[in-house]
Amino acid sequence: MAGPTSAPFVKAFACAAIVLIAAVAGAFVTWRTYPTHVGLEFAGELLVVVAAPAAVVGFFARRSAKAWPLWQFVAFYIVALTVSGFVQIASRVVRLQ
Repeated sequence: MAGPTSAPFVKAFACAAIVLIAAVAGAFVTWRTYPTHVGLEFAGELLVVVAAPAAVVGFFARRSAKAWPLWQFVAFYIVALTVSGFVQIASRVVRLQ
């Protein structure tokens, strides 16, 4: 069942694209060059970390009975991205032990 929100996945993945561009730009500024081995691994993990919350937010917006304004997409995406980041950090901690 599709909800009244128009193009929920497009709006959610637009939030993800903005975060991805900002993170890659930050990596370029920090590293000054793009290291191949570490950079490709980083890019793959970063893509998953920003895309998974966008898919979840798009799903919830699509299933909602009310139309979501843009600020609600951004707020829910930030919460989902934070949870995704914590899960990523926790998985690294568990891997190190």
